[in-house]
Formats: sequence, structure tokens, C-alpha cells
Amino acid sequence: MEKLESYIEFLKYCLDTSRPIPASVATINWHDLLEFAQKQSIVGIFWQGINSPSALNNFYGNKPTDDDVMEWMGEAHLLQMQSKLVDEKAAWVAGNFKQEGFKSCLLKGQGIALLYPNPALRTSGDIDIWVAPMKASGSQEEDVEAVLSYCRKFVPDTKACYHHIDFRNAGEISVEVHYRPSWASCPWHNQRLQKYFFGCFSSVHPSSDEKSILLDSGKGFFYPDFEFNVIFLLHHIYRHALYEGIGLRQIIDYYYLLFSNKGVNKAKLAKQLAYFGMQKIASGISWILVEILGLKEDYMIVAPNAKYGRIIWDDIIEGGNFCKYSSDQPSASGTYLHNLKRIKKDLKMLSYFPAECLWEPWFRIWHWAWRKRH
Repeated sequence: MEKLESYIEFLKYCLDTSRPIPASVATINWHDLLEFAQKQSIVGIFWQGINSPSALNNFYGNKPTDDDVMEWMGEAHLLQMQSKLVDEKAAWVAGNFKQEGFKSCLLKGQGIALLYPNPALRTSGDIDIWVAPMKASGSQEEDVEAVLSYCRKFVPDTKACYHHIDFRNAGEISVEVHYRPSWASCPWHNQRLQKYFFGCFSSVHPSSDEKSILLDSGKGFFYPDFEFNVIFLLHHIYRHALYEGIGLRQIIDYYYLLFSNKGVNKAKLAKQLAYFGMQKIASGISWILVEILGLKEDYMIVAPNAKYGRIIWDDIIEGGNFCKYSSDQPSASGTYLHNLKRIKKDLKMLSYFPAECLWEPWFRIWHWAWRKRH
């Protein structure tokens, strides 16, 4: 526990290098810290702290050795190379969809990286791109069918999920084409979410000067604005926390998102989060951001709540990024075992987030039927 506390204290400094360097760095084993950072997919965050001018000569007698520095530097260099590659491939994918008559928006990933002090140090993942016909049909279902029909020209045998379909890889990088950014198991929350998502995107035209949710990255792709990401990113965290698990990378994405707020109406956003059934998860993530990572409470949309924060935090620390290291996490090791672990996770979270957990088994049955039709 002391080792973890020293890592988190140093992480708070790495996120905000205007802070004093914590004395706990005197006990850190730099190789062990790298393993922790890799497990949580936040190597670049720690590297920006290790490499900061104020830290270089103030490690409380525990300066990283030359071997330590080379190990960290090598990992950071790989991150930067991968980030550049994903930027290029994301622009290529977005450009191709535009030529085919589709508007697109990058979800998470390289768009969120632009909020980081050094975007290239965010660990890159797959390309998640939200796509819809340039000429909106006026119906979300018709737009979904149009996207599925186009994608199946290239991946005819790929099974679609309710919110995305696996598309052709861009080189070695996986591409997920979203026709819905996210989904909820609870039917009324899902209906509200889908109406919101469709309303945000249906009137968007990238060449228009009218206000929209799209921001130009300057790198050849668009990404969502602050208000949309407050809802979407939090819901992404919520869904993964309940079903697949999340890591510190996703929490730090939200840290930098809230830190970027330039006077947006927080009361309005708090009402929207409650309307979508996300007030509890919002209060839990607020607790992690304030009490664990040291972000000022002034940045929070919803007041912190330790009850919901601690249950999420325990999963993050136990399981790592997307809970890949957790024995309780649902996996693809057989349908029966996967479903059994899903139910076990639902029961664990039931008293905290009842609406989603009670509806999750029923959504799974409904989703099975949806996939059979699509």
C-alpha cells in the first residue's frame, strides 16, 4: 500500500508540475513504477513528471539511474512514434469516409490527446470514429443502416454490435466505426442518450460555419467539443466500469477534459448527467479526481461522493487498464464463463448503480436478438 501511495503522490505531481515534488519519490523503485505505469497505460504521464525541469535535480536522493532513464525514454519514444502514426491513420480514415459521403468525428483517443500538455505522450489505442451520412435521413435507424451497408462492402462477415462495427484495419491499427457513440442497458436512459447523440450529429455539416459539436483538430479529423465529451466520456467510463473495467488512462482523460473548461455552464451539464442516469458515476469520478489525483473541486460538474468513488477506484487499482489484470473481469474465454462473470459483476455493483445492473442481463438478451437481425 505504501508503494501505491508513493506512486499516486508522484502521479499528482506529474499531472501538475507546478506542485511541489512529493518526498515519497525517495522510496520509488523506478523500474517498478514503469511496470505500474504500463499496467495503467499512463507511461507518458509519469515521463512528463520525471523529465520536468523541477524534478531533474530534486529526487530526494533517489535520482533515476542511467539505465532507468534509458528504459523510460525508450518507452516514451515508442509512445510518440505510435501517436504520430495513429494521427496519420485517423486523418486517412476520416478523409476516406468524407470522400464516400460520410461525416465523421473521432471519439476518445487522438481527440482527447489534444487536451494533454503533450498530446504525443498519451498512450494511443484503436481508432474509434463516429460516422453518419452527410445528408441526414432524419432517422437514426436509417443512418445506422446506411453506415452498416457501406462498411459491409469491405467487411461482409463482421458481426455488428449495437453501437459499432469492426472495420478494416488502418495498417496495424484497429478501426471501430461507430454509428452510436455509446449505449445504456437501462431502456429509458438509452432512449434519452440516443436522442441526444442523434440530435448532436444529425444537423452537423463539417463545412458549415454554424456552431456544432465538432472541433477541427488541425490534423485532418474532427473531434467533439467540451460539453459533448463531458457526457460521452463519462458514459464511456460508466459502461466500462460496470462491464469491462477501466484504468487510470480513462480517468486522466476526464481529468484533462474538466481542466480544459473555459466557463461552460456546469449547472446545465449536471442536469443533463442526471437526466441520463449518470449522477452517481459522475460523483464517484469527481471523488477520484479530487481526493486521489488532486484536481480542484471547482472543476467538477457534480460534487464528489466517496461511496461511488471508492468502488470504482478499487477496480482500477486491482485490474489496470480496462481491468485486463483482474480475475473477476468478464473475458472471451467461453460464452458460459463470460456470462457468469458478467452476472457476478452486476451483483457486485447492484447496490451502487441499480438501474444499469438490473437491466444489463435483459439488454444482453435483447442485444443477442439485435445482432441476429443485423
